[in-house]
Amino acid sequence: MQRSPDGADELLLAHGAGSFIGELDQLSGHPALVPVFADCDDGYAGTTPVGSKKPNPWGLCDILGNVAAWTEDCYVDSYRKTPADGNPNTSESCTFRVVRGGSWSLNPPKARAVDRDYFAPGTRLYNLGFRVARTVPP
Repeated sequence: MQRSPDGADELLLAHGAGSFIGELDQLSGHPALVPVFADCDDGYAGTTPVGSKKPNPWGLCDILGNVAAWTEDCYVDSYRKTPADGNPNTSESCTFRVVRGGSWSLNPPKARAVDRDYFAPGTRLYNLGFRVARTVPP
């Protein structure tokens, strides 16, 4: 079944990549490895062609920084109103949907998986996109 990733998916994928990069830097003593996965000065004035960076340990490319991504979650103003089991919040009226991560057009603190924004469904922006996820049965 194909679906939109939820906020937890986006965080897991991006934090996994970030922690992997941090470990590489620490072990190797070469912070220059970061641009291999997340080069902010890549020569493009906008989005970077998909797959132009090396994949992370899960084989995923372009997790952070290209475009912010829609998630399956309905926006609520407090995490206390979200399911405790990690499932996406789809119980609200979904006036707004959650967007995670940042894009090439934002300052670096916004280009993080923990950055959380929201827009009305159907909003179209030059720096907003989506991913397709697949639930794999156990």
